[in-house]
Amino acid sequence: MNILNNVTRFKGEQSRTISPENPTGEKGKACMFDSKLGPGRKGRGSISLPQGKETVIAEISGTGIIKHMWMTIRENTEKGSFVLRDVILRIYWDGARTPAVETPLGDFFCNGFGERYDVNSLPIVVNPNGGMNSYFEMPFRKKAKITITTHISHVLNIVHSNF
Repeated sequence: MNILNNVTRFKGEQSRTISPENPTGEKGKACMFDSKLGPGRKGRGSISLPQGKETVIAEISGTGIIKHMWMTIRENTEKGSFVLRDVILRIYWDGARTPAVETPLGDFFCNGFGERYDVNSLPIVVNPNGGMNSYFEMPFRKKAKITITTHISHVLNIVHSNF
């Protein structure tokens, strides 16, 4: 039993997943990008993060709740091992211009000091292979926007889903 499941309750809710395969979370729109393996196969399993540009990874309109965030990212590059400190996660609620959450990506997932560690707790799980999960329920009234900005000197790829 997860005590976080009872933080909020809604009736008639609909579940959606936002991912590189379905960036809008629209029903029936997963696997729309062709891959080298052919049509209907996951052709866009990640997105690129250009240096210094705030990249929107999820934008949701209307009332909702984010129940699960999952993503992976390299923990080091040829330029250094501080990826988890140099990539900034921002979360905006209800059209605000200032983010309610602004933190290094690693810190959000309990991985401080630029080092990746396994975490196994109710709200945060970081798996041995690098999958980072947040189960904090984050409700919003009008809109949610999640962005990532990298300050690393070359392009990184990030896999995200389950917003």
